Amino acid sequence: MLHIGEHSVVISGTGANLDGQKIENVGAPDSDDDVPRRDAIDSKIATHSGLDTGVHGVGASTVCSETEVAPVLHRYGGFYWHTLFESLDGFDLVVTDTGAITLTHEYLDFTTGTTSGSYARLRKCPAYEITDLTWDKNRRIKTRAWLDKRTSRELWILTGEYSTYRHIGFKVIDNTLYGTVADGSTENELEIQEITDIITPVLEAVLTAGSQVEFFV
Repeated sequence: MLHIGEHSVVISGTGANLDGQKIENVGAPDSDDDVPRRDAIDSKIATHSGLDTGVHGVGASTVCSETEVAPVLHRYGGFYWHTLFESLDGFDLVVTDTGAITLTHEYLDFTTGTTSGSYARLRKCPAYEITDLTWDKNRRIKTRAWLDKRTSRELWILTGEYSTYRHIGFKVIDNTLYGTVADGSTENELEIQEITDIITPVLEAVLTAGSQVEFFV
């Protein structure tokens, strides 16, 4: 038995219990094809974030406590990455002409300057993952962005590659925010809102593999 604050976790050969209640599907997947177990884990994580309870964002009620979700994430057989951009080391950083990427103690700033055609790109492309990153698995991306009213702008925030390459995420064209998804040959976009002033939305795209992509703002 493990005591964590006021909670107790009991782990046996048949499973794990938190405060006397069984924690389902905490075992590691037998393989990448163990879809039911992965779906159960994804469901528990989604419930924790409020996605399948009809509430989302600030003030959303959570169904699972952090103490319950933690062991599930620990045994999760997928790929999970969280960053506050503590450093730009290890990222693929490309800027052209008057483009610039600046990391401060508060945020990561992308600018393209006054030269037409300038761009700034930052991406992470791991060559050796702990599991294959394929599009037949559920995935999600979540971040917060500072966006102002501006014309002649093209901005992509996503997992995958931009344009018609496979991806899910968001893009801003001029002053319009879109949700975007592409399958490798065709991109589909969903207009979300016009940007008429400075906004700082939390952007989240959730892919249910082979079924749908949901966008939350």
